[in-house]
Amino acid sequence: VKIFAFSVFKRIIHFIAVIAFIILIPTGVMIEFGNYLGGGILIEYARHFHGIATILFAISVVPMFIFWFIDMLPTFDD
Repeated sequence: VKIFAFSVFKRIIHFIAVIAFIILIPTGVMIEFGNYLGGGILIEYARHFHGIATILFAISVVPMFIFWFIDMLPTFDD
């Protein structure tokens, strides 16, 4: 029997943030050093993927912050 510490919704939100972050790192490096990489269509696609991943990351960070904030509120158990 598996006992999960987080709900399915929280795990999905975190998974979306992880995937977006993994896309953001290499595409950001490609955009920053695009002149050294030869520019071209690859850098243009990196910019598009970076923009999409940014939106996904921003959407996933908001609920993660709300979950964290709710968990940090004082309770009677404190």
